[in-house]
Amino acid sequence: MTMTYNDLGFRELYHRFVAVKLDENLKKAVKGFKGAEEADGAILYGYIDHGAGFIFEVIAAGRLGEGSIIADTDANDEIRSIIRAEMIANEELINLDANEEILAALLANKLDMLQAYDDSEEIYETRGMDFLDECRDPFYVDDIKVLLVKDGLKSEVCWARIEGTTESEIQGTLLNEPYQDYGCHEGDIILINIHKTDDDQVICYSSFD
Repeated sequence: MTMTYNDLGFRELYHRFVAVKLDENLKKAVKGFKGAEEADGAILYGYIDHGAGFIFEVIAAGRLGEGSIIADTDANDEIRSIIRAEMIANEELINLDANEEILAALLANKLDMLQAYDDSEEIYETRGMDFLDECRDPFYVDDIKVLLVKDGLKSEVCWARIEGTTESEIQGTLLNEPYQDYGCHEGDIILINIHKTDDDQVICYSSFD
């Protein structure tokens, strides 16, 4: 079964193993891995770096077959190589779910290292909020577009990175400096509310009144 990141979105590839065909550019990503010279594919593992977005960790280099890959999975923990999701957003990916338990056991040390990228339960919870996807960057998945609102000023769209939640709001770091004076600046934590319009459009906004 093949698929692409753009077809499935980040949730379907989060903490999953897939394989990808290597072109000349992607061949650089397996440099140093066993069998890299003969490889035409790579095993990847999807995770999220809070600041850098959705990342595929290169696990091993190998030879592609019909809907599968043969690779040496004695992973060298001293080698780290990544591929950003936007680089292969439209590339065909091979589903390796059938081998997930085997791969997870063989690559336990490598996966343990990636636990450093685990985030808070609040951030993890917001990644499951599919209604936010209208405002969410498809690759930097913790970043959302926020409408800044204040009496006497025009509404303005900025980006914010989700940092947590309260009982009724989302907390986010403002990622760019507003053009107008809302009383907040780039790097500040703002409180974000969700509004659903009559035509079911979702708007993330922060009010400074």
